[in-house]
Amino acid sequence: MARMTTTRKLPGDSITAADLNAKYDALTAVTTASLDDVNVRAEGVDHANLAYNSNHGKSGIILVDARQSGNDVAIGSGTLYPASQQLDPRELSHGNGSRITFGATGLTIAVNDVLRVFWHVYVDSVVALHAQVMTAEQQNPCWPVWLQWDITSNALVNFEAVTGQGNFDSIYPGDGSAPEDVYGSAVSATEASMILAHNARYVRPIAADVAEYEYENNANFRMWAYVNTTGAPITLYGLRLMMDGLYHPRHTALFPTNRFVHRVNDPDFDSNSITISRVTMISVVQRDR
Repeated sequence: MARMTTTRKLPGDSITAADLNAKYDALTAVTTASLDDVNVRAEGVDHANLAYNSNHGKSGIILVDARQSGNDVAIGSGTLYPASQQLDPRELSHGNGSRITFGATGLTIAVNDVLRVFWHVYVDSVVALHAQVMTAEQQNPCWPVWLQWDITSNALVNFEAVTGQGNFDSIYPGDGSAPEDVYGSAVSATEASMILAHNARYVRPIAADVAEYEYENNANFRMWAYVNTTGAPITLYGLRLMMDGLYHPRHTALFPTNRFVHRVNDPDFDSNSITISRVTMISVVQRDR
């Protein structure tokens, strides 16, 4: 039986019209079978070489969509966000904004598609002022930044926390160490959260006093991944980042679940603030072939 000896094309190789014609001519010389992408197989142009579109081929996981947004604010020229005694979630939307939107028809995330969202936040400075002596419950204050999506309509008025993430507004009743009710999220519900440290107190042995370190001039990076296992397509219309503060870690004997909480009406954090400049977000949707 005649045998083809042409060079096999591999995934990622460039294919020209001349390459295809050479393959077809060689195959025609040795067989009378029909020429298609199934029976040509390893000796010719197979599924792995045939592209669905200009962005990707049909080999392994493929790229469905990729987008980026950013507020274009220069480092050092950020916007000040004051701490609030009340719950006051705010969108990180200063400058040119940092939302990613997907147009009038949205972006379809098919069953088993993978959505990955990456975001970067640069902190210019923080102001850490305390009207009172901080208790153990108030140590390690922070600013949660979390991801929300709108999977309802292109009106973008139905943003909600993404799967695995809370909005830091669950009510936890007080106990002996903190008699007032507090609000927050369990650590298990912070899968799409970036925690920006505010300040920390530490002991200086030589000076025999307590000093504060403010976490500023730093870059922070976070990623969240989601696989659509709902059994039905999801239409994604928008992504945005929310922030609130100040929060602090909490773990007590009565409520042993680790969580981040916000004490409503706590004046100790009233004059604190954070200044954020550059915010960038990237979304990627991938699909297994």
